[in-house]
Amino acid sequence: MSKQQLESSTLLPCMVVLVTCQGVDGKPNVSTVSEGGVLCNRPPVLGISITRAHLSNKQIKETGEFVINVPSEDLLYKTDVCGCVSGRKADKFELTGLTLIPSRVVKVPSIKECPVNIECKVKHILDLGMDDLFCGEVVANFVDEEILLPGAESTKNIAYTKSALNVSKWRPYLNVHGSGHYWNLKEQLQPLFYTAKQKRSSR
Repeated sequence: MSKQQLESSTLLPCMVVLVTCQGVDGKPNVSTVSEGGVLCNRPPVLGISITRAHLSNKQIKETGEFVINVPSEDLLYKTDVCGCVSGRKADKFELTGLTLIPSRVVKVPSIKECPVNIECKVKHILDLGMDDLFCGEVVANFVDEEILLPGAESTKNIAYTKSALNVSKWRPYLNVHGSGHYWNLKEQLQPLFYTAKQKRSSR
């Protein structure tokens, strides 16, 4: 099968998140972000890329803090609204009805309706061109009990290899760059590193 060259693009599925932030004036804001991901596991560092002209970019630079709130499918409409409206022109929380709650470590509030709230402090800022990449060290990580699997000891022990989250209840979704649409997650595939486990069991 032949391949065709396209214009430069990420062409990758990225999780859609709601990033809360606030400037030195203390006014909270929220932005829809789908450019980012895990940058490091020890210490846990997440990256989000935000266009320099956006208010949220300015606010995160002012305070050095942000919260990554991961919505479920039932928040798709509100998430899309937050990505279409500027925080300079409207209060997105009034528009959407999203509820702010105090975070545990950072001063920036979290979103109650999102099943996952990850509090971050900025560790590095990288100039990537039109966007800045904010590298945020995770200082607190909270998960709704409803999306924890039975037997999950605590949110403190969740790692990328541990089966602790019920994704079918959480129902996060993706922005598949190159498709122009949001996509959900329908099916669980194989466990991480299953080929290595198969090799060990066959010895």
